[in-house]
Amino acid sequence: MFKIKNIVAILSILILVLIVGVGCVDSKKEAGDSKKGAGESKQGEKIKVKMVGTLPVGHHLTDAMTVFKKYVEEQSGGRVEVELYPAQQLYNDKDLVTVLPKGAVDMAIANLDMWTGVVPSVGLFYMPSLFQDEEHFFRVAHGEAGEMVKKQMEEKANCKFLGWIDYGTADMIFKDPVVKLEDFKGKRMRAYGQIISYYEEALGAAPTMMSSGEVYQALQKGMLDGAMSGLTSFNSRKWYEVAKHVPDVSVAPVVPFATLANINFWNSLPDDLKKIFMEGAAEVEKFTREAEKKDTMESRKVLENNGVIFDKITPEELERWRKATVPIMMEKFSENYDKEKAKKMFECVEALRK
Repeated sequence: MFKIKNIVAILSILILVLIVGVGCVDSKKEAGDSKKGAGESKQGEKIKVKMVGTLPVGHHLTDAMTVFKKYVEEQSGGRVEVELYPAQQLYNDKDLVTVLPKGAVDMAIANLDMWTGVVPSVGLFYMPSLFQDEEHFFRVAHGEAGEMVKKQMEEKANCKFLGWIDYGTADMIFKDPVVKLEDFKGKRMRAYGQIISYYEEALGAAPTMMSSGEVYQALQKGMLDGAMSGLTSFNSRKWYEVAKHVPDVSVAPVVPFATLANINFWNSLPDDLKKIFMEGAAEVEKFTREAEKKDTMESRKVLENNGVIFDKITPEELERWRKATVPIMMEKFSENYDKEKAKKMFECVEALRK
């Protein structure tokens, strides 16, 4: 009996040792597998990017978001997924100034003139009559003056500036004809940023800061007499239904937007993806510079077919507008930014003029 009990006890101990031993081995294996799995998951996990835009579907700036998405997703080998929210689905132009720096979204195609209160240096690139043509604008944008904007965007707005975007020309639309300087007096005009407000005020108008999505109703209800934007917006937002007169002159060759990223999101990316994102932004600039010309021409035809009158503006009259506005915009820009830095930027503009 004693022997049987001893044998049972010994067998029980042996079985326990075997169970514990196997368990330890399995635990180590599971820990190793778990560690390996976590590494694979981290390496293979997709980075999801929330990117917003404000232009309607069909506008070339909305198409530009798709260009960026396609380039980044393909070049990253599927490591990145870009979620697009165009046409003010999430935020309008004014909202982006707040929500992008805070990280509510990761990226945006943004109208920079809305940012002049935070990043005063961008105002240089919104001055009507300052740049002689599109090529002059982009020479300056890719030069020292452009670098000053990019630096201040990081310092003041918590955003990484990835690239310039060509929205198109700056134009005006009114309910009544405006063909000479005196016609602007008292006109209630939509402005899309601080510098454009200075421009309109210098012409004698009464500027009102307003997001583009609000303009149609404001014109329709008589809250506005006219608006500043571009032919592509007059078309895509159907402003031609509530205003029929466009001065036949573009007061600026380029209205710049930009591809921006929240700086914290940007810093979280590995270097190889940062390179791909920068290349994607360069593709967007190239695309928009080509697409805006076609979009602008097609928009003009639509406007004409819908009864919009392009009122002739003489060169002499346009010079009157320039003399009334440029000195004031330059003075305000210098006051809002920094006189020495502003002087440097104006020197860059003139040095690259041909």
